[in-house]
Amino acid sequence: MKIRVTGYSHTYPLGASGQFEKAWIEADIDESDDIQTSLQFLKQQVEQFHKESNPSALTVTSVKVVEDNKSPEEKMVAQIHEITDVKVLESFKLLASRNEKIKSAYDNRLKQLTA
Repeated sequence: MKIRVTGYSHTYPLGASGQFEKAWIEADIDESDDIQTSLQFLKQQVEQFHKESNPSALTVTSVKVVEDNKSPEEKMVAQIHEITDVKVLESFKLLASRNEKIKSAYDNRLKQLTA
């Protein structure tokens, strides 16, 4: 097999816009050229183009991580307190029957919603 052309492409997301940019480059190669070296060079060219043409894409956005140290039981009780419909609350009935704390929250919320 004789390879005459090699190429590299990469698709980059453009921020939070939901749009993408695809950059493609190809080169003719000789028998004396190393294919791996050629591909690495093309990759560097595509990445350099992307960096230069989209400086805002390189902006690092900080993300705030919120740790939730609540137990599954506490999360369930919190969900029960947020329910505003009796039919939705009734979907917790079986779970509530197996845990006193959840049952208490269930019973109290049921009284509030049916009052």
